[in-house]
Amino acid sequence: MSSWRDLAATAVTVRSALGVSSDAWSQAIEVLGEHDAAVVMAAILQRGDEIKSAGGYLRALTAKARVGAFSLGPVLMALLRGKAANAGRTGKAAERSGSRAIGADRAAQVFRPDPSGF
Repeated sequence: MSSWRDLAATAVTVRSALGVSSDAWSQAIEVLGEHDAAVVMAAILQRGDEIKSAGGYLRALTAKARVGAFSLGPVLMALLRGKAANAGRTGKAAERSGSRAIGADRAAQVFRPDPSGF
């Protein structure tokens, strides 16, 4: 992925795959903006095991944003903490198995854009 456009296009595909309604997605884009909504969708995908309803979660964040009670910063920090924790667990699993471990978040790699494209 090399641009915000790629991220936004991928978020639409992921939205559908996660069962988020087009209405919830449209509201998120209207309130958060296309880029932030795409980042939130990436976060939802990354934390999929922890989120029971992707659409409900997106609607809740959109509602918070509507009243000025949402910031993307904590979402990004939670992703970084989760990534660090996963790296520690994955590294330990690889050491035990003697092979390269692939985490469950492999599908989310599509959301790791090239930083030079932004």
